Amino acid sequence: MNKNIIVLILLLCLPATVQAQEAAQSIIRAQGLEITPFLLELEVEKGKTVQSEIDLTNRTASAIAINIQPTDFLPGSEGQPMFVPDTEINDVTFSLASWIKLTNDTRIVIQPNQTATFPFEVNPPANAEQGTHYGAILFSYSNASAENNVSEVTQSLGTILLVRYGQARESGVVDLQLPKNLFWGAENITLRNAFANTGNVHVRPKGEVYIKNMFGKIVSTPFINKDASNVLPKTERTFVNNWIPSSTAFGRYTLQSVITYGNSRLETREKVVIWILPIYLVVILLLILGLIIWFLFHGRHAYHRQIIKRHKDSNTN
Repeated sequence: MNKNIIVLILLLCLPATVQAQEAAQSIIRAQGLEITPFLLELEVEKGKTVQSEIDLTNRTASAIAINIQPTDFLPGSEGQPMFVPDTEINDVTFSLASWIKLTNDTRIVIQPNQTATFPFEVNPPANAEQGTHYGAILFSYSNASAENNVSEVTQSLGTILLVRYGQARESGVVDLQLPKNLFWGAENITLRNAFANTGNVHVRPKGEVYIKNMFGKIVSTPFINKDASNVLPKTERTFVNNWIPSSTAFGRYTLQSVITYGNSRLETREKVVIWILPIYLVVILLLILGLIIWFLFHGRHAYHRQIIKRHKDSNTN
Protein backbone atom coordinates (compact mmCIF):
# COMPACT_ATOMS: atom_id res chain seq x y z
CA MET A 1 0.00 0.00 0.00
CA ASN A 2 1.34 3.40 -1.01
CA LYS A 3 1.09 6.00 1.74
CA ASN A 4 0.90 9.46 0.25
CA ILE A 5 0.60 11.75 3.27
CA ILE A 6 -0.97 15.12 2.46
CA VAL A 7 -0.83 17.16 5.65
CA LEU A 8 -2.97 20.24 5.31
CA ILE A 9 -1.98 22.02 8.48
CA LEU A 10 0.52 24.58 7.25
CA LEU A 11 -1.81 27.32 8.44
CA LEU A 12 0.85 28.29 10.94
CA CYS A 13 2.79 29.74 8.01
CA LEU A 14 -0.15 31.30 6.17
CA PRO A 15 -0.78 35.04 6.46
CA ALA A 16 -3.32 36.17 9.01
CA THR A 17 -5.34 37.77 6.19
CA VAL A 18 -5.89 34.32 4.70
CA GLN A 19 -6.82 33.00 8.12
CA ALA A 20 -9.20 35.90 8.63
CA GLN A 21 -11.09 35.13 5.43
CA GLU A 22 -12.22 31.85 6.94
CA ALA A 23 -12.20 32.97 10.57
CA ALA A 24 -15.97 32.82 10.89
CA GLN A 25 -16.01 29.19 9.77
CA SER A 26 -12.44 28.15 10.74
CA ILE A 27 -12.76 25.39 8.16
CA ILE A 28 -10.25 23.71 5.93
CA ARG A 29 -11.42 21.35 3.18
CA ALA A 30 -9.66 18.43 1.49
CA GLN A 31 -10.97 15.54 -0.59
CA GLY A 32 -14.54 16.02 0.61
CA LEU A 33 -13.64 16.38 4.29
CA GLU A 34 -13.99 19.55 6.36
CA ILE A 35 -12.14 20.14 9.59
CA THR A 36 -12.76 22.91 12.07
CA PRO A 37 -10.88 24.60 13.58
CA PHE A 38 -7.69 24.34 11.56
CA LEU A 39 -5.66 26.19 14.22
CA LEU A 40 -6.15 26.04 17.99
CA GLU A 41 -4.28 28.31 20.40
CA LEU A 42 -4.76 27.15 23.99
CA GLU A 43 -3.44 28.30 27.35
CA VAL A 44 -2.89 25.95 30.27
CA GLU A 45 -2.00 27.09 33.76
CA LYS A 46 0.68 25.16 35.56
CA GLY A 47 -0.82 22.07 37.18
CA LYS A 48 -4.10 22.42 35.27
CA THR A 49 -5.81 20.71 32.30
CA VAL A 50 -7.58 22.26 29.32
CA GLN A 51 -10.28 20.65 27.18
CA SER A 52 -11.29 21.33 23.59
CA GLU A 53 -12.74 19.59 20.54
CA ILE A 54 -12.43 19.29 16.76
CA ASP A 55 -15.24 18.72 14.25
CA LEU A 56 -14.77 16.63 11.11
CA THR A 57 -17.48 16.56 8.41
CA ASN A 58 -17.76 14.01 5.59
CA ARG A 59 -19.00 15.79 2.44
CA THR A 60 -18.56 12.74 0.19
CA ALA A 61 -21.17 10.16 -0.83
CA SER A 62 -19.34 7.31 0.93
CA ALA A 63 -18.50 6.40 4.48
CA ILE A 64 -14.91 7.19 5.49
CA ALA A 65 -12.87 5.38 8.14
CA ILE A 66 -10.74 7.82 10.10
CA ASN A 67 -7.66 7.14 12.23
CA ILE A 68 -6.78 9.81 14.80
CA GLN A 69 -3.28 10.43 16.11
CA PRO A 70 -1.59 13.29 17.99
CA THR A 71 1.85 14.21 16.67
CA ASP A 72 4.67 16.63 17.41
CA PHE A 73 6.43 18.99 15.07
CA LEU A 74 9.55 21.11 15.24
CA PRO A 75 9.82 24.60 13.80
CA GLY A 76 11.81 25.02 10.59
CA SER A 77 14.13 27.91 9.81
CA GLU A 78 11.29 30.00 8.37
CA GLY A 79 8.62 28.97 10.89
CA GLN A 80 7.21 26.05 8.88
CA PRO A 81 6.36 22.84 10.78
CA MET A 82 8.65 19.82 10.48
CA PHE A 83 6.82 16.77 11.72
CA VAL A 84 8.48 14.33 14.09
CA PRO A 85 8.09 10.65 13.12
CA ASP A 86 6.20 8.38 15.50
CA THR A 87 9.43 6.59 16.38
CA GLU A 88 11.07 9.84 17.47
CA ILE A 89 8.56 11.15 20.00
CA ASN A 90 10.20 13.79 22.17
CA ASP A 91 10.70 13.54 25.88
CA VAL A 92 7.43 13.96 27.78
CA THR A 93 8.81 17.21 29.23
CA PHE A 94 8.50 18.86 25.80
CA SER A 95 6.25 16.59 23.71
CA LEU A 96 2.78 18.06 23.27
CA ALA A 97 1.59 14.84 21.63
CA SER A 98 2.24 12.94 24.85
CA TRP A 99 0.09 15.45 26.76
CA ILE A 100 -2.96 14.96 24.51
CA LYS A 101 -5.60 12.50 25.61
CA LEU A 102 -8.35 11.61 23.12
CA THR A 103 -11.67 11.13 24.91
CA ASN A 104 -13.24 8.84 22.29
CA ASP A 105 -11.93 5.99 20.13
CA THR A 106 -8.93 6.66 17.90
CA ARG A 107 -10.70 5.03 14.94
CA ILE A 108 -14.19 5.95 13.74
CA VAL A 109 -16.31 5.69 10.59
CA ILE A 110 -18.01 8.91 9.46
CA GLN A 111 -21.10 8.47 7.32
CA PRO A 112 -21.92 10.73 4.32
CA ASN A 113 -22.90 14.29 5.37
CA GLN A 114 -22.22 13.40 8.99
CA THR A 115 -20.19 15.55 11.40
CA ALA A 116 -18.19 13.80 14.08
CA THR A 117 -16.85 15.64 17.12
CA PHE A 118 -13.53 14.61 18.61
CA PRO A 119 -13.08 15.90 22.17
CA PHE A 120 -9.63 15.88 23.73
CA GLU A 121 -7.77 17.30 26.68
CA VAL A 122 -4.26 18.62 27.19
CA ASN A 123 -2.74 17.52 30.49
CA PRO A 124 0.89 18.65 30.94
CA PRO A 125 3.02 16.58 33.35
CA ALA A 126 4.37 18.09 36.54
CA ASN A 127 7.86 18.46 35.04
CA ALA A 128 6.66 20.05 31.78
CA GLU A 129 8.83 22.81 30.31
CA GLN A 130 7.06 26.17 30.46
CA GLY A 131 6.44 28.08 27.24
CA THR A 132 4.82 27.30 23.87
CA HIS A 133 4.52 23.67 22.82
CA TYR A 134 3.36 22.78 19.33
CA GLY A 135 1.87 19.72 17.74
CA ALA A 136 -1.15 18.54 15.81
CA ILE A 137 -3.99 16.06 15.80
CA LEU A 138 -3.97 14.22 12.46
CA PHE A 139 -6.95 12.53 10.85
CA SER A 140 -5.84 9.88 8.34
CA TYR A 141 -7.99 8.07 5.80
CA SER A 142 -7.54 5.94 2.68
CA ASN A 143 -8.86 6.36 -0.86
CA ALA A 144 -8.79 3.81 -3.65
CA SER A 145 -6.42 4.56 -6.53
CA ALA A 146 -5.84 2.80 -9.83
CA GLU A 147 -2.68 4.75 -10.64
CA ASN A 148 0.39 2.51 -11.11
CA ASN A 149 -1.60 -0.45 -9.79
CA VAL A 150 -1.74 1.08 -6.32
CA SER A 151 -4.69 -0.08 -4.27
CA GLU A 152 -4.86 2.68 -1.68
CA VAL A 153 -3.57 6.17 -1.03
CA THR A 154 -3.42 7.31 2.58
CA GLN A 155 -3.98 10.99 3.17
CA SER A 156 -4.07 13.13 6.29
CA LEU A 157 -5.37 16.47 7.40
CA GLY A 158 -5.44 17.94 10.82
CA THR A 159 -5.51 20.77 13.29
CA ILE A 160 -2.40 22.56 14.51
CA LEU A 161 -2.18 23.07 18.27
CA LEU A 162 -0.20 25.89 19.86
CA VAL A 163 -0.33 25.50 23.63
CA ARG A 164 1.03 28.11 26.01
CA TYR A 165 1.90 26.49 29.28
CA GLY A 166 2.90 28.12 32.53
CA GLN A 167 4.84 31.38 32.64
CA ALA A 168 5.54 33.07 29.33
CA ARG A 169 8.91 34.66 28.61
CA GLU A 170 8.66 36.99 25.64
CA SER A 171 11.84 38.30 24.02
CA GLY A 172 13.11 38.88 20.51
CA VAL A 173 15.41 40.94 18.33
CA VAL A 174 15.22 42.26 14.77
CA ASP A 175 18.10 42.41 12.29
CA LEU A 176 17.62 44.75 9.30
CA GLN A 177 19.56 43.38 6.34
CA LEU A 178 20.25 45.24 3.08
CA PRO A 179 22.42 44.43 0.03
CA LYS A 180 26.03 45.42 0.58
CA ASN A 181 26.04 48.43 -1.79
CA LEU A 182 28.23 51.46 -1.18
CA PHE A 183 25.71 53.74 -2.91
CA TRP A 184 22.19 53.31 -4.21
CA GLY A 185 20.42 54.98 -7.07
CA ALA A 186 16.67 55.53 -7.43
CA GLU A 187 16.08 51.77 -7.59
CA ASN A 188 14.13 49.07 -5.80
CA ILE A 189 15.81 48.42 -2.43
CA THR A 190 14.99 45.08 -0.77
CA LEU A 191 14.54 45.26 3.00
CA ARG A 192 14.97 41.98 4.88
CA ASN A 193 13.91 42.08 8.53
CA ALA A 194 14.99 38.89 10.32
CA PHE A 195 13.12 38.52 13.63
CA ALA A 196 14.66 36.07 16.09
CA ASN A 197 12.24 34.84 18.74
CA THR A 198 14.48 34.23 21.73
CA GLY A 199 11.59 33.69 24.18
CA ASN A 200 9.70 30.54 25.10
CA VAL A 201 6.32 31.39 23.50
CA HIS A 202 5.20 32.07 19.92
CA VAL A 203 4.60 35.70 18.93
CA ARG A 204 3.30 37.69 15.96
CA PRO A 205 5.75 40.56 15.44
CA LYS A 206 4.50 43.58 13.50
CA GLY A 207 6.00 46.94 12.70
CA GLU A 208 7.35 49.37 10.15
CA VAL A 209 10.62 50.58 8.67
CA TYR A 210 10.85 54.36 9.22
CA ILE A 211 12.91 55.87 6.41
CA LYS A 212 14.21 59.43 6.96
CA ASN A 213 16.13 61.69 4.61
CA MET A 214 19.12 63.86 5.58
CA PHE A 215 16.76 66.54 6.94
CA GLY A 216 15.05 64.09 9.33
CA LYS A 217 11.81 63.92 7.33
CA ILE A 218 10.07 60.52 7.12
CA VAL A 219 9.70 59.71 3.42
CA SER A 220 8.37 56.14 3.62
CA THR A 221 7.17 53.53 6.15
CA PRO A 222 7.12 50.00 4.64
CA PHE A 223 5.24 47.44 6.78
CA ILE A 224 6.93 44.51 8.50
CA ASN A 225 4.85 41.32 8.71
CA LYS A 226 1.64 43.08 7.76
CA ASP A 227 -0.18 39.72 7.81
CA ALA A 228 0.91 38.97 11.41
CA SER A 229 2.42 35.54 10.79
CA ASN A 230 3.62 33.50 13.77
CA VAL A 231 7.24 33.13 14.82
CA LEU A 232 7.78 30.08 17.01
CA PRO A 233 10.12 30.04 20.02
CA LYS A 234 13.86 29.69 19.36
CA THR A 235 13.40 30.30 15.62
CA GLU A 236 14.07 33.12 13.19
CA ARG A 237 11.74 34.32 10.45
CA THR A 238 12.59 36.83 7.74
CA PHE A 239 10.03 39.33 6.46
CA VAL A 240 10.83 40.89 3.08
CA ASN A 241 9.49 44.14 1.65
CA ASN A 242 10.72 46.84 -0.68
CA TRP A 243 11.33 50.56 -0.87
CA ILE A 244 11.66 52.46 -4.15
CA PRO A 245 13.22 55.91 -3.55
CA SER A 246 11.86 58.84 -5.53
CA SER A 247 13.70 59.99 -8.65
CA THR A 248 14.93 63.04 -6.69
CA ALA A 249 16.24 61.06 -3.71
CA PHE A 250 19.78 62.07 -2.80
CA GLY A 251 22.15 61.93 0.13
CA ARG A 252 22.11 60.22 3.53
CA TYR A 253 19.07 58.16 4.57
CA THR A 254 18.38 56.49 7.90
CA LEU A 255 16.32 53.27 7.93
CA GLN A 256 15.02 52.15 11.33
CA SER A 257 12.99 48.99 11.84
CA VAL A 258 10.61 49.18 14.80
CA ILE A 259 8.80 45.95 15.75
CA THR A 260 6.35 45.26 18.57
CA TYR A 261 5.50 41.71 19.67
CA GLY A 262 3.89 39.63 22.40
CA ASN A 263 1.06 40.26 24.83
CA SER A 264 3.27 42.74 26.68
CA ARG A 265 3.77 44.83 23.50
CA LEU A 266 7.54 44.62 23.75
CA GLU A 267 9.63 46.52 21.21
CA THR A 268 12.87 45.91 19.31
CA ARG A 269 14.65 48.32 16.95
CA GLU A 270 17.45 48.23 14.39
CA LYS A 271 18.96 51.19 12.47
CA VAL A 272 20.91 51.26 9.21
CA VAL A 273 22.34 54.27 7.31
CA ILE A 274 22.67 54.30 3.50
CA TRP A 275 23.67 56.84 0.86
CA ILE A 276 21.66 57.41 -2.30
CA LEU A 277 23.54 58.86 -5.25
CA PRO A 278 21.55 58.52 -8.52
CA ILE A 279 23.52 58.03 -11.75
CA TYR A 280 22.28 61.25 -13.36
CA LEU A 281 23.56 63.23 -10.38
CA VAL A 282 26.89 61.44 -10.60
CA VAL A 283 27.12 62.44 -14.27
CA ILE A 284 26.23 66.06 -13.49
CA LEU A 285 28.76 66.25 -10.65
CA LEU A 286 31.47 64.78 -12.88
CA LEU A 287 30.67 67.32 -15.59
CA ILE A 288 30.83 70.19 -13.10
CA LEU A 289 34.10 68.85 -11.69
CA GLY A 290 35.49 68.51 -15.20
CA LEU A 291 34.54 72.08 -16.04
CA ILE A 292 36.15 73.36 -12.84
CA ILE A 293 39.38 71.50 -13.64
CA TRP A 294 39.32 72.77 -17.23
CA PHE A 295 38.81 76.37 -16.18
CA LEU A 296 41.50 76.10 -13.53
CA PHE A 297 43.98 74.60 -15.96
CA HIS A 298 43.24 76.91 -18.87
CA GLY A 299 42.70 79.93 -16.64
CA ARG A 300 46.16 79.50 -15.15
CA HIS A 301 47.72 79.41 -18.60
CA ALA A 302 45.73 82.45 -19.67
CA TYR A 303 46.90 84.28 -16.55
CA HIS A 304 50.52 83.38 -17.28
CA ARG A 305 50.17 84.58 -20.87
CA GLN A 306 48.69 87.85 -19.64
CA ILE A 307 51.63 88.36 -17.22
CA ILE A 308 54.13 87.65 -19.98
CA LYS A 309 52.35 90.04 -22.34
CA ARG A 310 52.37 92.82 -19.71
CA HIS A 311 56.06 92.22 -19.10
CA LYS A 312 56.82 92.44 -22.81
CA ASP A 313 54.76 95.61 -23.17
CA SER A 314 56.57 97.26 -20.26
CA ASN A 315 59.96 96.42 -21.74
CA THR A 316 58.93 97.82 -25.10
CA ASN A 317 57.94 101.08 -23.55
